[in-house]
Amino acid sequence: MFNIINKSRVTYFYNEFIIKMFRDKERKPLLQQIKELYLLARAIKYWPHNYFKYDGYKKNKSLDEVKLYSTGLLFAQFRQDYINDCRYTVFADDKFLFHKLMADAGIPTAKLINVISHNAFTNEYKGLNSVNAEVILNAITADAIVIKPVIDSQQGAGVNVINVNTNIAKKFEVSGDTYDSTELLKKLFSEYSGSYLIEEKIQQHSFNHRLYPEAVNTIRVDSLLAKSGEVIINSAYLRIGRNGRKVDNWSGKQGGIGVNVNIQTGALSSQGIDYCKNLYSEHPDTGVSFSGLEIPYWDEIINMVKEAALQFPNVRSLGWDIVLIENGPLILEVNGDYDILAQQTCTQAFGKNNLFYSELISYSENTEYFKHYAINHQHL
Repeated sequence: MFNIINKSRVTYFYNEFIIKMFRDKERKPLLQQIKELYLLARAIKYWPHNYFKYDGYKKNKSLDEVKLYSTGLLFAQFRQDYINDCRYTVFADDKFLFHKLMADAGIPTAKLINVISHNAFTNEYKGLNSVNAEVILNAITADAIVIKPVIDSQQGAGVNVINVNTNIAKKFEVSGDTYDSTELLKKLFSEYSGSYLIEEKIQQHSFNHRLYPEAVNTIRVDSLLAKSGEVIINSAYLRIGRNGRKVDNWSGKQGGIGVNVNIQTGALSSQGIDYCKNLYSEHPDTGVSFSGLEIPYWDEIINMVKEAALQFPNVRSLGWDIVLIENGPLILEVNGDYDILAQQTCTQAFGKNNLFYSELISYSENTEYFKHYAINHQHL
């Protein structure tokens, strides 16, 4: 288990979790923590950093509860080795291919405008079918667009929300600065050398707009395709932006708020949580309370995720980003390597969903990962 230790991980772990533990006045006595760390490591047969990530050091958290959390590094490697076939993850990772796959299946997504690239050898900017990228941008009539990397845009990285004013020459506004099409292309490709996807910005449902209007707030649903062919929904949470930010991603100290969603009813939890473990009964910017709210079109969301998951028979563990518009849900994108720290912090430990965890154990049978996941068999 010690092969996961390196300087960068130790530094990150110390800064993000250990310092927080030392500052917590509700932590358990040191000797009890040392004993529980030893017992957790022996039980899960892995480095026990979940003890700090999921508040095992707190007086109100039992060791049995901590054992139910899946370890991020371990799960990521297990998912890569035995659940998601890396030969097919490109259909989830590449946002253009994902758009095409969903369109062929008749599953609604955000409106795709084009894909643009820069040829560094000829210094040309082109879109699909070799159309000049400036022509593509100048033809846009939508009030706002989103331009994001076709790949490599996890946690909002590289995502540009751009207002469009067709009445002026410098029609594109990004974070208060205006650009014409040529200037915008130079800016984009100075920041990222790959291809960009252009979509119309979604006009979100009034339910989410009321919670926080500055970002398109999405619902993250994680699914697992069972060996039987059944799609298992594990958990869901609503991601809500804050502090004037234009994206809703949860991770990081400047990230948004995650609110657990009851996967049976679509009801929001009475409290949300941010990356720093601060709790909120209402949105700090808009004052809207979470208690008593239910996400519209919940049955449609679950059915759409299940139908979409069946399009990925070789990529079985997926995290779906769902957007609501006034007449129903859309799939914004899908992630084959979704963040389980956010998923478990904002919802619940993986081990608490018996059906989901039983299937993980089934996938781990006759592999080197069974010893790590079988620890929770007695809870199922």
